[in-house]
Amino acid sequence: MRARAVGAGSGTGPASTPDLFEVRELSPGSYLGRCHEGTPGRAFGGHLAAQALAAAGRSVDDDRPASSLHATFLRPARSHDAVSLEVEPLVDGRSFVTRRVTARQEAGPVLTMTATFGRGGPDERGREPVGPDVVPPERLPDPYPAWLARDPDDVERAVFARHLQLRFLPAASGEQRPGVTAQDVWLRFVQALPDDTLVHRCALTYAADLLLAFTAVKGEADPRPLRVGPSRVFAASLDHTIWFHRPFRADAWLLLVQRSPSRFGGRGLTLAEVWSGDGRLVATVAQESVIRASTTTSPPTSPTDDRDTP
Repeated sequence: MRARAVGAGSGTGPASTPDLFEVRELSPGSYLGRCHEGTPGRAFGGHLAAQALAAAGRSVDDDRPASSLHATFLRPARSHDAVSLEVEPLVDGRSFVTRRVTARQEAGPVLTMTATFGRGGPDERGREPVGPDVVPPERLPDPYPAWLARDPDDVERAVFARHLQLRFLPAASGEQRPGVTAQDVWLRFVQALPDDTLVHRCALTYAADLLLAFTAVKGEADPRPLRVGPSRVFAASLDHTIWFHRPFRADAWLLLVQRSPSRFGGRGLTLAEVWSGDGRLVATVAQESVIRASTTTSPPTSPTDDRDTP
């Protein structure tokens, strides 16, 4: 079982990237976390999901990496309040174990997650598709300098910008179909992360939630570093699912190949393949978002979590 001592992060965001995913153990199965802001006063949902995975992983032996997570956001979490994370063992099998995490604040539960961890085993018939042929991140522009010139106060508020580099591809890879919106983006964490599989999987959980919802509303709302002027809609994650296929490092470039095949009834679905820089399929992500007409003439200050209780 993981025994590394950790403490809850600050509401304004820790300076150390690994601290983003730290939770403090209060008693067996009970942890305390604190998430930085998405919109003013509201916690960023990807940070909450990453801390829930971290809490679940604390109850599992080190030789069982996370194989999947399924998180549902129940109501907005408040960034200036601590989050109670209760971990419930559901299954302890010889190969796989499953944990359920409930994150709570004073208003009630804010997130529920089931996470599975497993040893797996050798598979002589393992397979994967060929990775996409795209422009490498080194040949793409950094969006942060233009963002800083446009709105320095917004960059200062964006905690994720201190930890995460992004490179947006101008055109999505692969064949496009009518009715499907797409966005490819490279990402990596700036600070070197420890050789801890759980930390890297928490990092991807955090980063993916920044981006997927905006593929569902591409052309009407842009990710925060690209946003110029007011958005016609806002989109925020309702649930977040990841299947982890192969080992990877989140402090090396990862490519998210994002597709949104459906938007209807105030909801949008986005699917993403996550590729390592050497062309290995390391994870698959699915996210459903709530989509609503914007009620403000100024751009929202968060990529997600600007929503009422669904």
